[in-house]
Amino acid sequence: RDVLSMGNTPRMSRPKVAASLMWIVPGVIVLACAFSLYLTSPSMNRTHSSYDDDTGQEQPAIVPGFTRDSNSKPSPSNPIAKPSAVDSPRAEESGAVAKTPGAGYRPGGPRPDGVPNGDEVNWCRTRFEKEWSRPRRQYEVSRYRSSAYNNVMEDLELFTGLSEAEINVRIKRDKQFGFTTEHGYWNPQSNSELAWYYATSTAYLFALIPHVPIRAVLDMVPQNGPVLDFSAGVGNNILPLLERGVEAHYIGVNSLEEDFARFRVARRGLQGATFLGPRSKKTGWKLDAAGALPEDGSYGVILAMDVLEHIPKYHLVVEKMVNSLRPGGLLLENTPFAKASDAEENGDYRIHLSSGGVTMAAAMGPSMQQLTLKSGGSYDHGGAFNVWQKKGHPDPASLKSTWPFK
Repeated sequence: RDVLSMGNTPRMSRPKVAASLMWIVPGVIVLACAFSLYLTSPSMNRTHSSYDDDTGQEQPAIVPGFTRDSNSKPSPSNPIAKPSAVDSPRAEESGAVAKTPGAGYRPGGPRPDGVPNGDEVNWCRTRFEKEWSRPRRQYEVSRYRSSAYNNVMEDLELFTGLSEAEINVRIKRDKQFGFTTEHGYWNPQSNSELAWYYATSTAYLFALIPHVPIRAVLDMVPQNGPVLDFSAGVGNNILPLLERGVEAHYIGVNSLEEDFARFRVARRGLQGATFLGPRSKKTGWKLDAAGALPEDGSYGVILAMDVLEHIPKYHLVVEKMVNSLRPGGLLLENTPFAKASDAEENGDYRIHLSSGGVTMAAAMGPSMQQLTLKSGGSYDHGGAFNVWQKKGHPDPASLKSTWPFK
């Protein structure tokens, strides 16, 4: 009777079956509850696409760390839902909401240290909600395929593997692709953290693309060089210099930007470029772009276009630049400093810094004189462009017949 009539498989007794069910049924219930909780968890809400209640169209996944509520439905014009008030309580509690987001802002509060996992994104998103909605310059994609921009769009497509549309949204600095948003998320709190931000930024690779080479400025450059482009970015200036046969040296801080500049030079088969890395025997192998300056009086021209306003105690870098110029050498700089801020008492780590109370003339020192441009105004670059010359007797061969100064 303990064996089934159709085979030799033993039949479990009724007491044993009952005992087994006592363990199996609760286990199934526990697994079902766990699966239900998983489906309703925030991680599921923020990793799956869903449909907008108003349009019925599928919307992109919510940014990690955000949840939708009835007051923050995404729409075709705003596919990313705003965070619920309960999602980021620490933003207001810590005073971390930036009052004036954008280039030149001062972070409004400390980092969200100790914030539960995921809230860092909400904290950042709340601070930069206004920044993301700020009107952006609408760049024409076609311009980046022109000779004026050295066909940088084609360079980017090859270098990054991204499509034209994917590159353009980054150049326009939309939402998370803006360098101000990137800076605000990392929120540097020391000179070393600010330097590391610039050294590792990916947004700046695209943000520097619209900085078209200023031909009128490059026309001032003597033909015999060498010319140093300090913080040369994506190589917008050294390319036309090399095409003119001028020896050009590159100093940068961001490895991605330097790799892209090297790529552009190599792709064109240009000669005469020297890349001086920010980490070398001269700098003690530490990250120090200013330390790469030779200070040996060897350069005929140094370009510092839109860079000194990003450097704390910029005057110390200018001193090294002056020491790197030969007599009669030129230093061309465009430096749109930000206004002084009360926050500077505790350190200024904004994107655009103030001069720190040191005028450019004082930073240049007694060995430099400012040159006045001839009439025409074609060299004005936002009202912050200046040309300085090192006193002494310049090599006559370095002076062009079309000298543009009084």
